[in-house]
Amino acid sequence: MVKCRLIEFNKMKKIFLTMVFLSAIVPVFADVVILIDTIRIDGVLYQRYDKTPFEADAYIDDETNREVVKILSKIKMSGKEYPVVSLNSDFSTNFTTKEIILPANIKSVHIYNFHNLEKITLPDSLRHFSISNCGVKSITVPETIVSLSIRNSESLEEVNIPNTAKAIKEIEIHSSSLKKLILPNSLNVIIEDGAFSGCSKLQSITLPDKVTFEENYSTHPFLGCVSLEKIEGTTIKYPSYIFEMFSSNDPKIEEIPFVKKIPQIKSSFTYFAQERIMKEIEVWQKKKEYETSAQWQARVTEANRAKKVQEFTERAKQEYIKQNIYNIPDEKGKIKKVPLSCNVGYYDADYEVFPIIDKKFGTFYASVPQAEAQNFKNNFSSVKITPEFGIKDDHIGVIAATFALGDKVYRSAENFSNAGADKDIAINLPPLQINISGESSQPTVPTVKVDNSIDLQIPQTAASNTNTFAVIIGNENYTQVAKVPYANNDAKVFAEYCKKTLGLPEKNVKVYTDATFGTILEAINNISAIAKAYNGDLNVIFYYAGHGVPNESTGDAYLLPVDASGRQTEACYPLDRLYGELGGMQARSVVAFIDACFSGSERGNGMLASARGVAIKAKDAQARGNMVVFTAATGDQTAYPYNEKGHGMFTYFLLKKLQETKGEATLGEIGNYVSEQVARQSVVVNSKSQTPTVMPSATMTDNWKNLKLK
Repeated sequence: MVKCRLIEFNKMKKIFLTMVFLSAIVPVFADVVILIDTIRIDGVLYQRYDKTPFEADAYIDDETNREVVKILSKIKMSGKEYPVVSLNSDFSTNFTTKEIILPANIKSVHIYNFHNLEKITLPDSLRHFSISNCGVKSITVPETIVSLSIRNSESLEEVNIPNTAKAIKEIEIHSSSLKKLILPNSLNVIIEDGAFSGCSKLQSITLPDKVTFEENYSTHPFLGCVSLEKIEGTTIKYPSYIFEMFSSNDPKIEEIPFVKKIPQIKSSFTYFAQERIMKEIEVWQKKKEYETSAQWQARVTEANRAKKVQEFTERAKQEYIKQNIYNIPDEKGKIKKVPLSCNVGYYDADYEVFPIIDKKFGTFYASVPQAEAQNFKNNFSSVKITPEFGIKDDHIGVIAATFALGDKVYRSAENFSNAGADKDIAINLPPLQINISGESSQPTVPTVKVDNSIDLQIPQTAASNTNTFAVIIGNENYTQVAKVPYANNDAKVFAEYCKKTLGLPEKNVKVYTDATFGTILEAINNISAIAKAYNGDLNVIFYYAGHGVPNESTGDAYLLPVDASGRQTEACYPLDRLYGELGGMQARSVVAFIDACFSGSERGNGMLASARGVAIKAKDAQARGNMVVFTAATGDQTAYPYNEKGHGMFTYFLLKKLQETKGEATLGEIGNYVSEQVARQSVVVNSKSQTPTVMPSATMTDNWKNLKLK
């Protein structure tokens, strides 16, 4: 007994000296912590101190060096039980531990040098978490966390923070493997000195509205983030404080791609218009002093607000255009238009157009007949160009022009020069929900809780599915018709399931968001070229979320590019052509998931601006080759969103089946599950019918039912 006590005393002496070293206590006896009890169970040392006599702490040292370490929720000392509320570790030991199991009641975890750690699940009770030199690849943070510190963890690829988290006040993450980080908008967080420095692969970060950066820091928060391309806020696309944060004298900051984009971002129409339109809408929808509640309620409606947004946006466009096409006044107060400085590019004989390139206003196109093209180019210096300015690709640009050469007048090529012109910005408006009760005089903010567990809890496989390729298109932000809620998120999350759950290498997964007609063409051409190179020895997964439209005359179905309205289906991608292209690749299998309807309906309620007031039953395009097609809805039905999950309903249950089966479900099982769940849930959630369908090609017979995506 005496010998045992002596060993533990020596151990306590080492621990106490470690604590002194880490805390740099000066003077040592200013705040002495006295150890009052200790016990070792399964290699883990449990301790009690006089400062917290009714709680116990766990400590991992070199004697705890085992593959799995389980921390007890409570321990018995001197005949009494005490809850275990914290975990610490020796900073000088290189642990071989692969898994740490934490109890449900632990509040604080601080561990070091677990290079082989593969798994640690953080319980909902946890409030303080710091980890250093650890090998874990993924960490899911509970919403209770107050402080989060991850240092020198070079294997860490993802940090998942639930969008309901509110408690985090301080955060720092240092990992050369982390590519993306989202801090949910519910947080009110402080970004401290060097918070994300060294995250060399970090490409994008989303910041909450209530973020605060330290005014004076010795290390820039994003120093060494040489891959960072995008920083986003939720209320304004790029808040002004983002640019102030990057006004650093450190020359290394210039290495960050985002810094190089700042001038372009600040010159965009979105940056110019977003905040001012939001403020104008906020003022407009407030109840006026001499306005009755009934008058206010009748005035502030969704339809009236849409008209106001259009009015304010149009006014902002005119201000933006005027600001960008005129020079600063000269000494005499005269203001002149910025002159064009154009060059003529290589003639496209197929379309009979010349690209006209201007240094400031970009590229627009002149429509010139083939017989006159050479003369036009030879005498281009004599061409008088009269431009019409507008917003193109979110910046000032020439959207139309006339070209006078002698007595000849040529016009701009509409299909080329107007592509992306006058694109409406996606404005994050204040909520519109009027609650007239008592003396309430302001719209109340609706609270919609989205369960995004399907996005965060993605099963991972060790398998490598090298001969399967995925083409994924998400069309959400349409320029001429209504948006498709969650379409881009559908595409991005489905891509993650392809990579993590189905085992496709990242280079095999191509994602296209907000795709134009040209982008869809490019996507199909790319996968066709790959199929040709593989001589058909491959599997193909095709996914589309977005609008579909019918041709009202023929009933043919089309995918709707984001820059088309559907009024002229010549600018849309025929579904029959898609199936022909995919089926014609002679691949071992082609599986297509189409989360769209082709009745002219929006995802949700209402009709597309281009469609008639009634739904149209489009023709069913036929699958070809070794192909199976899963579609979200039947005939003249609508494909609905699942707002509580942040996805299209069809896509949600597709992902759910992949999640539950870890990608091992057969196509037959996927078809039965998705059809059954969507049909049930749509009636419950939307009070409308939606019945997904599965359509195999004639050559597949019933064999398709046993195929797997994995």
